Amino acid sequence: MRILKYLFLLLLLVLFASMVYVSTLKGDFDVKTTAIIKSPKTTLFNYVNDYRNWETFVSWKKEDANTKFYYPKNTVGSGGSCSWKSSGGEGDMKTTALKDNEFINQKINFDGSESSSTWTFKDTLDGTKITWRTKGTMSFKFKMFSLFQGGAAREFQSMQEKTLANLDKTLVYE
Repeated sequence: MRILKYLFLLLLLVLFASMVYVSTLKGDFDVKTTAIIKSPKTTLFNYVNDYRNWETFVSWKKEDANTKFYYPKNTVGSGGSCSWKSSGGEGDMKTTALKDNEFINQKINFDGSESSSTWTFKDTLDGTKITWRTKGTMSFKFKMFSLFQGGAAREFQSMQEKTLANLDKTLVYE
């Protein structure tokens, strides 16, 4: 019985130490992903600019079929927004600024983790070079999750790469 008590105390100590470690992890992240999409810049910009299209290409919808998107009246341009709920959590995103065919700035809130995102669009010989940069701060829950997934940068990089690949496939198909 005494051994069980010591094992239990050891387990509590490990749990406490783990929580302290996660709490002290740097909560900031900055991830940038670039791809060449085989579509004209105007077409690509307009497609990304309308949140009603996002269900067709975002990786978190493809990975979790139960993800539900919710749309207000305005889903396009500055002030356009959407929200979603999935088994992994819920979030919302809003366009804060844009310049036609050049860039889109967004604010994102996902389960208490806030970030800003910028999409830039540049013409190339093969189509459009799109760059998606996300910067933000992680909540404790997200820090814990990302610790087991290899870090926030790796998690975001993977999500952005899959999303941009899906975007390319979707636009080529259409």
